[in-house]
Amino acid sequence: MKPNSLLIIMLLAIPLFSSCGKGLGLCKDMELSFKRQDFSGSLLKTNGYYYEEPDKSGNSPIHYLYRNGVYHGGFKESYEDAKNGNIDVDATNSVLKQTRRVWGAFRLNGNSIEIETWGATYGCSKTISMKGEVNNDTTFVITQIKYMKKNGKVEEEKKVNNTYHYRASLQKPDSTNDFVK
Repeated sequence: MKPNSLLIIMLLAIPLFSSCGKGLGLCKDMELSFKRQDFSGSLLKTNGYYYEEPDKSGNSPIHYLYRNGVYHGGFKESYEDAKNGNIDVDATNSVLKQTRRVWGAFRLNGNSIEIETWGATYGCSKTISMKGEVNNDTTFVITQIKYMKKNGKVEEEKKVNNTYHYRASLQKPDSTNDFVK
């Protein structure tokens, strides 16, 4: 076989094998443990976004909660931009929209909140469960994060203290996606 032919075959095979078996049908993405449910309460505001305290680089993760029970997160803005409402919604609506790991569902039970989403992986997606308490309609705190195994058991559990602050916004990414049922 010529070196060029071998190179072409290898380049064509990379997407097939880089997904650690997904391209071969050897595994499936995990399903969320609960289906999204419409949220009609007033315990948390949903006409904006939630941002966290800044990380070491000064950026803050952005999170959206929707009335249809969908969760959207996974991108960061500078903390000052997040706090002041300078969020680039168009960027969120483009590439990230087609990425499973930015979607999930949330539910409230009394003052408890649970968010479930998919983790960033190179193969079949596993789920992540985040649980915490609602302080008021503009603040909640995630205190526990569980990274799940394919068999539904916990792979890793972290105790955290991540505070989410609300910021009103006229624009939000569309909650329509192919992942949350």
